[in-house]
Amino acid sequence: AVQDDLDRDRTEGIFTCHWVERSGRTQKTVALNAAPIDVAEYLRRGARWRQTRHWIERQDLDLGALAGRYVERSRRYARTKTLKRAGIGAVGSVVVAGLLGLILVEKYQQNYARVGLTRVLDNTGSLVANYHVEISKDPTLWDDPMPGWLRAWFLTPQTTWWIKVESDRHIPWLRRIETPSARDSIELEAVLHRNNDLPEPAMVKIPSGTFRMGDILGKGLSIERPVRETRISTPFAIGKYEVTFDEYDIFARATGLDLPNDEGGGRGRQPVINVSWEDARGYAVWLSVQTGKHYRLPTEAEWEYAARAGTETEYWWGDAIGKNRANCYDCGSHWDHKHTAPVGSFDPNPWGLHDTAGNVWEWVQDCWYGSYEGARGDSSPWMKVNGGDCRGRVLRGGAWNYPLRFLRSAYRYGLITNFRKNFVGFRLAQDL
Repeated sequence: AVQDDLDRDRTEGIFTCHWVERSGRTQKTVALNAAPIDVAEYLRRGARWRQTRHWIERQDLDLGALAGRYVERSRRYARTKTLKRAGIGAVGSVVVAGLLGLILVEKYQQNYARVGLTRVLDNTGSLVANYHVEISKDPTLWDDPMPGWLRAWFLTPQTTWWIKVESDRHIPWLRRIETPSARDSIELEAVLHRNNDLPEPAMVKIPSGTFRMGDILGKGLSIERPVRETRISTPFAIGKYEVTFDEYDIFARATGLDLPNDEGGGRGRQPVINVSWEDARGYAVWLSVQTGKHYRLPTEAEWEYAARAGTETEYWWGDAIGKNRANCYDCGSHWDHKHTAPVGSFDPNPWGLHDTAGNVWEWVQDCWYGSYEGARGDSSPWMKVNGGDCRGRVLRGGAWNYPLRFLRSAYRYGLITNFRKNFVGFRLAQDL
C-alpha cells in the first residue's frame, strides 16, 4: 500500500513526516526525523495510522531506521512493478502486432494477388542458395533487391509484372507474369543457367540523317501516306539479320518460356517464328540485362530508314522484284511459299542488312495508325496519341508466304501484340 512515486528523487536533508491523532477536539502532531521519503500517505490511510502508532510505541525502534526500511521496500516494490509493467507491455505489444499482422495479411489477401517463389534451381537441378529477387512493372526500371528469405509477394491483381532472379555466375532468370485475380495465387520456380559466353546478334551501325518516309512513288496505299521528311538525329545499331532460333532459344530456356514451334522448318540459323510483340520485347529486355547494353525493337522510322539504305525505289535494289532477291510467295527463290530461309541467304542492302524484304514480318515498337497524318518528323516511336491503337503494333518487311507487293520498303502491316504465327519474327535495334 505504498504510493507509486516512492522511488522518485528528492533533495538530500531532513524530511519531516507527520501523522495526526484526532480525538474529539484534541489534535496531537508528532514530528519524526525520517529518511527523504513521503511515508505520510501510507500512515494516513484509514485506521492504519492507529495500528502503526500503537505498534511503534510497543517497540524499541529507531524511527529513522524504520523509515529507511520503508524506503528500501518501496524501491523493491517499484522495481518489481516496473518489470511487471514492462513484461506485460512487451507481451501486449507482441499480441497487438500479431493481430495487426493478421489483419493486414487478410486485407492484402482480399485485395491483392499472391505470387510465390517456391524454389530457385540451377540447370542441373541443384538448389541455388545465394540469390536476390527484383520485381517491377517496367523491366527497364528495377527496385532495390528483396531479401532472399522473402518467398511471396502481394501484387496488384490482373496486372503485368516482371520478376528477375539473379545469382553469381548464372544468367539472370527473367519472367513476365500476369497476376491472377484478387485472393488468387500463382507459384513460380526459377531455373538459372550457367553464365557461359552468351551469343549476341550481329549489329550494324546506322548513321544519322534524313529521308523521305512512306509512299514516295505514289503507287502504294493510303496507310503509307502522307510522305514525310523524317530526321534520324542520332546514330543507332540494328540487327544485321533477323533474330534466329539459336539466339532466341537461350532466352526461352533461361526464362522458362515454351520454345517457339519451328513447324518443320528447322531451328539453328532459321529466323525465329511464332513470336508475339510481347515475346520480342521480352527478349530485348532480357538480353539488355545479360549484357549491360540497351537492346530494343527498332522504331518504324528507324526500320524504314535502315531498310531503304539511302534509296527511294520500291525495293532497296530497284523497282522491279527481279529473281532470287528475297523469299516471298512469288519471288523466284528456292524457299518461296514453303518456309523461311536461313538468315543471310540473300544479298544485303547497301548498308549491310539482310532480309529486310521477305522471309518474316518484323515487329517494331510503334502502335498501329491508319496513316501518317499527324506523325512527327523524327525517329521516336509513335505511341498512343491522336487515335493510335496500342493493342496493335506495326510490322514491316513482308514474309515467305506473302506476295511480292508486300515487300516494298514503304509497306506497313499491323497485328495485335499477342499474335503468333509462322510468318512473324523480328530483329533488334541497339542504342549506341
